[in-house]
Amino acid sequence: MNLQVVQTSLAKFIRKHKVRFNLLAAKETQALELGALVLATEHYARRGYKSSVANLQNGYFKVKLKHGHPATFSWYEVSGQSRKLEVHANLLVLGAHGDGGRYEVDVGVVEHGHTPTKAVRAKDWQGHPNALLRTFVEAKKLEIYPMLLAQFTGIVHEIQPQFLNPSATASHDDDFFPALVCLGTLRGTSKAIQTGHAIRGFRMNVIPAFDQQVTAMSRRLNHPSPFLTATSNAANQPPL
Repeated sequence: MNLQVVQTSLAKFIRKHKVRFNLLAAKETQALELGALVLATEHYARRGYKSSVANLQNGYFKVKLKHGHPATFSWYEVSGQSRKLEVHANLLVLGAHGDGGRYEVDVGVVEHGHTPTKAVRAKDWQGHPNALLRTFVEAKKLEIYPMLLAQFTGIVHEIQPQFLNPSATASHDDDFFPALVCLGTLRGTSKAIQTGHAIRGFRMNVIPAFDQQVTAMSRRLNHPSPFLTATSNAANQPPL
């Protein structure tokens, strides 16, 4: 990963909102998570949504990189013709199975208007209800290997199992499937496993060399989103 190139690319996206960030990713892991946040937002922008920033802290976009109450951090908002969503970094969300599970995803897209703007005690914040979650991203500074794919499939099962049910429909055509983004490439039998997932009707994004997607989207306005949706297909996606 060329950290300087990725930082420059992220700065291009950030400048259009005319807002200062409290950091610009000094480490590869931070740059990867910030890239996932920005490109998830840009995915909707390239589908006609208007994007803006919310909940600035002392004039800065405060990026959530660790645990904490969402009211003390900033997020993106994207508005379409009939809906408005929030794109958060490190979003705490309840699981889908009613067992009390709580999961912090690297990037989470939720319905607008349900994020508290005043902090409460940590023990009183249980996370966003699962029904509000539209999709999410997990970002890993790893090669894509079979066990990582198995782990990600398990995460999808706990948080958004409908994407593992071929008969289920997406909540909205513009929402992308849950995504695993990595700096590394596909290793071993990972490609064959991806093919098997598709045959079984699993709808998940697995995106290698994600830093290249960040730089490509910053350089070309017509570069399509790397995230697959209900109305997209592999044939019209950019080369990896």
